[in-house]
Amino acid sequence: MACTSLLVLLSSLLPHPVPQPLISHSESSSPATTRAWLEQHPIVASFPSLGVAPASAQPVNVVDLVPLLYEALPYIPLENDYQDLDGNPAPQTTLLSRFVRYHTFIKQRSPLFRLDWKLTLADYLGQNETMFRDSYPNHNTLAENPFERDVEAIRALTRAQRDELVDTLVDLLNPLGSQPAASTPTAEEPPASSPSQPRPSPNTDLPSFQEPRPGDAELLLQ
Repeated sequence: MACTSLLVLLSSLLPHPVPQPLISHSESSSPATTRAWLEQHPIVASFPSLGVAPASAQPVNVVDLVPLLYEALPYIPLENDYQDLDGNPAPQTTLLSRFVRYHTFIKQRSPLFRLDWKLTLADYLGQNETMFRDSYPNHNTLAENPFERDVEAIRALTRAQRDELVDTLVDLLNPLGSQPAASTPTAEEPPASSPSQPRPSPNTDLPSFQEPRPGDAELLLQ
């Protein structure tokens, strides 16, 4: 008991270290720096919600993806006639680059599946989740916020054009997901039986019987 009381007394006299708070990446940098860091990060075809990504999924950078989209879909407007905060032209910021960044970085949706891209389109059409201009891509790097013009441009597309945009995105980011599933081989059907079964051939080993003739009964009396 004496030892225990002594230990308690000493522990109350000794100074205790004050735990230091952990500094996360978002706390050590401004929101603009964090967003810039995210936008430089490649679109990785694996998200926590997906579990394990397909083996064919490869990282795709926005800078590499957008030219391919415009090459396949030339009717979609560029919407790149903006200036940065210093008054310099910013042709690299296009409608589709902001569309992809909104989908992946703002909404954190998977780039692999057609349904997720349709949800993003529904946002632009005002039929799904509410979009906020203050968090829209490039809202703080351009002299004019492109939010309103981008929404108007997406809504001006026809339904067929929007479907083609989604199909092209899935084809580029998840080729296996756009291919039809291989048909499973069907078991061969047994040959149809003929209506009349052939009679079995007569067995020659069986004894043959003759028709009774007159006088055979007399043979039994001999």
